[in-house]
Parts: sequence; structure tokens; C-alpha cells
Amino acid sequence: MGKVRMLASDIETATKVIKSRNSSKAAESGGFVLWQMNPDMWYVELALGGSKIHAGCNGKLVWRHTLWLGPHVTKGPGLDPRTTASMFTNARCIGEKKINGEDCFILKLCADPHILKARSEGLAEIIRHVLFGYFSQKTGLLVHLEDSHLTCIQSNGTNAAYWETTINSFLDDYRPVEGIMIAHSG
Repeated sequence: MGKVRMLASDIETATKVIKSRNSSKAAESGGFVLWQMNPDMWYVELALGGSKIHAGCNGKLVWRHTLWLGPHVTKGPGLDPRTTASMFTNARCIGEKKINGEDCFILKLCADPHILKARSEGLAEIIRHVLFGYFSQKTGLLVHLEDSHLTCIQSNGTNAAYWETTINSFLDDYRPVEGIMIAHSG
């Protein structure tokens, strides 16, 4: 089981900003479990703040069940490691930064507007999706991933709410598994 911490932030609509109480003081703690089967089958369960999110793939169809959208088919690659690894082939280098004492170069990848439109569903429209990958200059391995989404959610008769999420993942303790370097901690 993995651990996750989430900080609350403000919610902004067209007419007001809703300040989150204790957003700078308290973080919600939770956990996740990921089951992986070859080829391309997986299931993940995330429990946080009294809520659960489920997602999975049977090898062909990726789905998820969230509190705000219910159960539905998801557009996109899901957790397919080959697709995830190939994402950075179209990225551009934007600079360098030290991460946990290690010199890294930064690759930035912005999702194409056509892909964002295709991935939007129901009441949720994905406005922006940006990935920043921090790769070790010494080993070339990914040591930090910053994943940022901006989504607009609009229910009938209400103002649009813009929801921005940023997920920071750190990867370390790389060890070879069948000849491939895999992070075992983060």
C-alpha cells in the first residue's frame, strides 16, 4: 500500500473564490493500492478524506469511478508504462534544477488541445494538462514528476468551477528488474 497526502486549495468560479479552511495547515492523509497484471491489466484504489476513487483496465478498456462523475469509461492511456515512457519523446528541455541534491534537467510536455478535448467528458472539460519531468543528469532516470491539470466543471444552472490539481511524485531506489531500471521507492 502506498501513502498519499493532499493539501486543499481555493476553489474559483466565475463570480467568487471559495477559500479552503486550514488549507495551509492541514493535509489529508490517505493511501492507495495498485494491482498490475501483464499484459496491460491493472486496478488502483485511492482512499483519501473519507472518499474512494477506483480505476482499472482490463487490457482494452480503461475506466474509473469518482464521486463527481460516477463510473465511466476513461479516454487516454491510463497507466500503460510503455505509453507513459514514450510521452516525453515530444517534450522540450526548459532548464535545470537540483532535486534532492541531484542535478536534473527539466523536460516540459503540454497536452495537445485536440487531445484535451477528446479526454474531456460530461460536465468536466480539461483546459490544460502539463507534465514536468526532472531527469537525473548522472543516470538519465526520472527522479521527479510534476503533473498539473486545470479542469472546468459546470453543472446545469451553476457557475463554472475551475479545479486545478498538481501531483508531485518522487522516484528513487532504482534497481534492475529483468534488465529494466525500476523505481522501488518515492
